[in-house]
Amino acid sequence: MNYRIANVELIYIYSKYTLNFFTQNLMRRIDRFDKYMEINDLNDNKVTVQLGIAVGTIGKSRKEGRDLSERVVEKILKYYQDINRVWLLTGEGPMLKTEPKSPISDKESINLKNDDEMTNNMLVTMLYDANQRIKRLEAEIEELKQQQGDATDSPKKRGAI
Repeated sequence: MNYRIANVELIYIYSKYTLNFFTQNLMRRIDRFDKYMEINDLNDNKVTVQLGIAVGTIGKSRKEGRDLSERVVEKILKYYQDINRVWLLTGEGPMLKTEPKSPISDKESINLKNDDEMTNNMLVTMLYDANQRIKRLEAEIEELKQQQGDATDSPKKRGAI
């Protein structure tokens, strides 16, 4: 097989999987949090007070091209402890953890500490999830390469017989 043709086919396969990844994740964090709010009968005002964030933060996050900041996401995850972190960040998995926990008090939520540590933890989780997805896609690409190699080898074997 010509190297250029094989390279173009691999690029096509990689592009197809990349496109699938992005279309599965078009829903933003604010969209997922809106679902959680709806199910739990929460409104923007109540969430704003509980999290100790600026008025309008939730509403502004809904605008096109915007989303919840990492800081706000960490406050959400710290306060609403029944939300599945992976679901909120990526949309994968169930919305809720298997064992719901009670939210922290309003006083504690306003004084959330270690924002940098929370952001770092969130980034580590996101990187881990991305690496796992890459490994799965690489394995699928290898499998497709083998299948393609088997398909191109078959006519050669038949001609040699």
